[in-house]
Amino acid sequence: MRKVYVVALVVALLGITPLFAGDASLQSIPRPFVPITETTPALLLTTVTIGASDQPPLPCWNCVSGASVVSLGIAEPLSVVTGGDSMTVTLTWDDLSYSGKAQFAYAIRSTLTAPPIQAAALSADVYPSGWWGRFIITVPSVPGAYFLQGSVTWSGVSANISAPLIIQ
Repeated sequence: MRKVYVVALVVALLGITPLFAGDASLQSIPRPFVPITETTPALLLTTVTIGASDQPPLPCWNCVSGASVVSLGIAEPLSVVTGGDSMTVTLTWDDLSYSGKAQFAYAIRSTLTAPPIQAAALSADVYPSGWWGRFIITVPSVPGAYFLQGSVTWSGVSANISAPLIIQ
């Protein structure tokens, strides 16, 4: 009888574990080998965007029909959003040579160095590949001009990017 209880508990935990993951996700797609020199950074953060949360959820890999190259579909990047709306913050980066633990994060700040009015982060094991990370958020209801920042941190090194954001 104990085996039945253990199996039932494991099935229940596996079924609800995704609920604890929150509204952040990380995905990658292998990329062709690029020779790396000692002066090349291991990771390059390429974009941080905010856009409408769609169903099926964007971003998505290779969702452009007929594309002859690897493609990434994202919601139209916005610079003006309405407080209280559900939006998706998307980070993209190219991992050129690093394998190991990394953290990706976003923050909304009034200045580039001010404490964030909203932020979140997720850690994962990464490897050389093209990556995107997604956070589904509720935009803060604090009107004004802000900066949307993205960062990827690994081995004590950080790559950062920012874009202007207006909340109405």
